Amino acid sequence: MAHSMKIEKDKDLNDILSPAQRADLTVLIGDALERMRQQLAATFTHEPASKDESALIQEAEKLSLAKNDIEDGEQTSTAASEAIKEGDVAAAQVPTINVDSKASPEWARDLQEPALAFFDEWRGQVLQRIGQAINTQHAGEQQRSFEAEEATSPSSFPFTETDKKVRLPDAIDTDLADISLEYKTLLLNALLLLLLSLETYSAYSRVLLKTIAASLKLPASLFLEVETQVSSQLQKAALMQHQQSEEEKRAKQASSRWKVGLASVAGAAIVGITGGLAAPLVAAGLGTVLGGIGLGSTVAAGYLGAMAGSSILVGALFGGYGAKMAGQSMERYAAEVSDFAFLPLKDQAEAEKPGSSRLSVTLGVAGWLATPEDITLPFDVLDDVTDAYALRYETKALLALGTALTDLMLSTAFSYAKKEIIRRTVFASLMVALWPLGLLKVGKLLDNPWRIAFTRSQKAGIVLADALCERVQGNRPISLVGYSLGSRVLYDCLKELARRKQFGLVENVVFMGAACPADSADWGMIRSVVAGRCINVYSSKDYILGFLYRTASIQLGVAGLQAVDAAGVDNIDVSADVEGHLRYKYLVGRVLRDECGWEGINEEATKKQEQHLQVLVKKEQAADETASQVDSNPDAPSLDLLFDANDESGRQANKNA
Repeated sequence: MAHSMKIEKDKDLNDILSPAQRADLTVLIGDALERMRQQLAATFTHEPASKDESALIQEAEKLSLAKNDIEDGEQTSTAASEAIKEGDVAAAQVPTINVDSKASPEWARDLQEPALAFFDEWRGQVLQRIGQAINTQHAGEQQRSFEAEEATSPSSFPFTETDKKVRLPDAIDTDLADISLEYKTLLLNALLLLLLSLETYSAYSRVLLKTIAASLKLPASLFLEVETQVSSQLQKAALMQHQQSEEEKRAKQASSRWKVGLASVAGAAIVGITGGLAAPLVAAGLGTVLGGIGLGSTVAAGYLGAMAGSSILVGALFGGYGAKMAGQSMERYAAEVSDFAFLPLKDQAEAEKPGSSRLSVTLGVAGWLATPEDITLPFDVLDDVTDAYALRYETKALLALGTALTDLMLSTAFSYAKKEIIRRTVFASLMVALWPLGLLKVGKLLDNPWRIAFTRSQKAGIVLADALCERVQGNRPISLVGYSLGSRVLYDCLKELARRKQFGLVENVVFMGAACPADSADWGMIRSVVAGRCINVYSSKDYILGFLYRTASIQLGVAGLQAVDAAGVDNIDVSADVEGHLRYKYLVGRVLRDECGWEGINEEATKKQEQHLQVLVKKEQAADETASQVDSNPDAPSLDLLFDANDESGRQANKNA
């Protein structure tokens, strides 16, 4: 690491921090844990603003199109026409909806006790482990001097423009923010080793460590560097131990008596230098590998505990170094969902290098496919600070949906119908079924691919929950990102995790243009199994999502069209950028970086996405201009002919697909 320490070999935090500083650290950790618990508890006590369903329908009718907004040549259904009211209609904002708030007590009673019990057990383990390592009552040490007190190097670290965009948990005030940078870095390293000694890197552990980093006024880039460095060193040490074990197995010339004798001597030597810790990794060279973080090898091994002595535990932490997320281990899931697989975004040659696995996993899920490459392309923006994967599932169904979506949305007929939807507002059209007849005519070509992909996405969510419960990601946190039906996969996955009471697996989740209800009870369940941030990215102008979702239970709202009223859910409105559902594919990088404050976003890949977005926007504008010309030209084909032509071309496209 760039910030190495000049510290004597066997000094630990008790030698480096003064009693007052150790007390500050204990208080900081305690405060961070208490805040995390309060945030979790708030999930179950939140009382969303509820409205009577009939009142919502009446409100939507008032927001719907007035008679004088109906253009010549365009008609609506009889039922919709009856819903139109006289009078001026102001521009409507999508209201937050919660109809099913009465169900909240039931789900809260079911989840609150096990969720808090899981958290309290983890918190107890953390406090016990920290307490074992940090002694706040050293006798007679008031006369000693401590390195962290005497250090005169700067305490701050320069924040890059990228660091300024990353959103870490809110900082907690602490005097430790004023110690020197090198000791802040050492402290972060030591805490990471102590958390890893629990033999699992829980999503809660990562959130806690991020909170400590923010409180120490350290940038996200340094936090990620610490994680990457420790991850790499730990894997290399485990590899050295594994190779040594293999060599010992092959050395069969010596008698069993000699083997026992040599093992006893070697074991005694190890016990002598580790204070009784069983740490074969030390003998395998941990001193040269972990010593680089600023702690002596003996101290580092002691902080790691059993993890320092077992390549098996290290392998379990990293999910068999990615083996569990690839190959034959996925075959049984593919029996339930076609083509189910985790595709690594990292280059294969890079992935095979020793120490290349990371301490966190990120999974991206696409919502439709124009080409098979679209499974991974939207998520190429994820940098190598995490083990990034894309979920492949039901490729044929998602390709059929992608073809139908693209053909329809870039057609002249749809561009004309889009003007009518936008004029009424998406939400008003959705609530009173006020859709142009022409759109309904061509839209039926989209309905079948959508229904098929929608149903299979729900099933894929359950299968994904199965995989996460079986720890295919290893004993490390996973973050989830999805758009469109990809968000639907995540929605059903997280609800299933809540039903199974599987906590501490998921760190963060981002839903973009989610094709799922905005019901507060459902989102409360989801929030209970997300340790970090739960983000709903929506656009009130996403007319295609509203149209596709028109046959669902819209009285519960649509998360991709509106804010969700649930404790701990961050709502991000991207209506200024998203007027059509197709744009999400090219906005993944920008939304994660600029709106969500996501760490580890590749700038070059994000720029490429923005270039592709501009191409799509120009195509949409060209279709809109053509529609305007048709509308104003008396000699142009009638709208009925345009819709019929689009109907026939779409029928042929579906047949070919």
